Amino acid sequence: DMSYSIYLLNLFSVHEPKPENLNYLYHAPSLSTTDIPREDRMNCGSVFWAGTNDRYIWVDVGAGPHSYGPRTSGEGGVTTASLPYLPRYLSSSPDAVESSSGESQKKVPLSAFPNSKPSSLSPSLRQKQSLWNNFPKTKFSLDIISFLKRTTDHLISPSIHRYPVHIWRELTLHLVMFHDHPIGYPEKYDYFNWKHIQAQILKQVPIFQNQKIQFNFTEHSLLDCSECSTILIHSRKEHTSTTYRDRNSQLHSHVHSFIDSAEMHAMLEKFKHMLVPGLEQGSKKEGSVVIPIFLFDFSFTNIMLLDRQYQSISFPDMVISIQTDAPKMLFDEVCGTDYASVDPQDASRATFGSILTTVWSIAPTEIRWSPERNSTSKDLLWTVTNTPFGVFSASMEMSFSQRDSAARNPIYFLMDQTIRRVHSLLDHFAVYDKELSEVLSASEHLKFVRRWNFLQYKLEQAKSKLASHNYNNSMSYMISLQHDLSALHELVHEAGSKLSSYYVCKKTSSSKSTMTWFLSSFFVLNYFIKITSVVGSVGLLIYIVQLSHLFGFWRPTSAAKSKSN
Repeated sequence: DMSYSIYLLNLFSVHEPKPENLNYLYHAPSLSTTDIPREDRMNCGSVFWAGTNDRYIWVDVGAGPHSYGPRTSGEGGVTTASLPYLPRYLSSSPDAVESSSGESQKKVPLSAFPNSKPSSLSPSLRQKQSLWNNFPKTKFSLDIISFLKRTTDHLISPSIHRYPVHIWRELTLHLVMFHDHPIGYPEKYDYFNWKHIQAQILKQVPIFQNQKIQFNFTEHSLLDCSECSTILIHSRKEHTSTTYRDRNSQLHSHVHSFIDSAEMHAMLEKFKHMLVPGLEQGSKKEGSVVIPIFLFDFSFTNIMLLDRQYQSISFPDMVISIQTDAPKMLFDEVCGTDYASVDPQDASRATFGSILTTVWSIAPTEIRWSPERNSTSKDLLWTVTNTPFGVFSASMEMSFSQRDSAARNPIYFLMDQTIRRVHSLLDHFAVYDKELSEVLSASEHLKFVRRWNFLQYKLEQAKSKLASHNYNNSMSYMISLQHDLSALHELVHEAGSKLSSYYVCKKTSSSKSTMTWFLSSFFVLNYFIKITSVVGSVGLLIYIVQLSHLFGFWRPTSAAKSKSN
């Protein structure tokens, strides 16, 4: 299906006032990674929803009120004013003014109640008419349009999070788990489920034809792995924070350990070939990509996060995650009146989201491109629904937007690369002040035009298939197009090999050469005077005048010439 469907629910509330104390929200189903129910998972409600396999969005304008976002400071927060909450408009509407007889003094449009006449309306229907007459239709419409614009930026046209995008035929996701105890030692909490992540990737992420994904697993213990201990020691940092306690009115300092993700990434870059078996061989294979996923699984009960706030971070060439046996951790984010929390004992969902970002360049739900800033901005609007990103949802289910991004981003990347290569091809001889048509022979030009027509046709077909969400055919055209582009490059380079370069010496300006000869002659004469001591100052002056006349610095005027004649 090429279309997107957007549904507005409960618009009848314009005519039917919402009963008091009837506040409701919708909650995304939590996909538990284990058979053990987890009560610590944050699951913030929402007033809208996005489809998974089907491209639809619905918004319940009668649900709420609802707000979520940073508690003290930060951007991207969502309030009741940010959502199309219909009772807010009704409560702000002035009450209808009625006459002493009980009939409304305002003219009621019959289009609101086409089957009723004003004289036959009951008092309750007249009240509904009054609500409709005083309803701020323009403001409500503008707010709906603003909400749909934000929704479009998030779901229908999301940006590519990272460039370049991996292009592969064989993908290997290699989980490397580090323990602070001997390998095989029974875990107190074993919530991380690698098999569940594999199942979600194979189930939800669209895979192109001739693509294959395989999963590997390796374990290391910090007790017998010196490289692992070195990585942890160099990456571990401490942060001191001060809190105020009302009980004794004193300030207390707390020291928190955290992992510097940039430092750890640099250390893992040095040792990854030692820690990931088969990484070097797999990376050398054409069309093969190996993404290591480094998970630090610690059994201590202290909270330790990446950069003080993340369980998992995506890098272009790897994923880094961490989990401990610490209890639930609260963030400076609120959903209604509840604090947002994270479960430090299970990094499965965070790791799944980081894998999507690293391999398929899917942007986290709260990140979107801002043309006004010319950079990314944070918007938490759609972080409460079916998404594997953020702290406001416990779902590992991908929306249609994220599934489309996984298939669309590699095609966008190939299109961009193709356009760049075509530009470099056409401007190949620009530095020599030559056009491409001047270099190619008649037979070469004919071959070039034929290949060029094939390239244009395949590119148009790829764009057409992409617009209709036929991603497999679009990718097939883009891959086939690369052969035509390579053939064009061969033609151009073969024609360029027949060209030869040569130097052309041009005469320098007369003033510069004259000055050079004048100074040279002056120093030669001066040296001759010192050696021979024959020519005096008068002779030197005569010699200078002769040189000036010879090189054009001084010539007699025409009048002087005629007089001398």
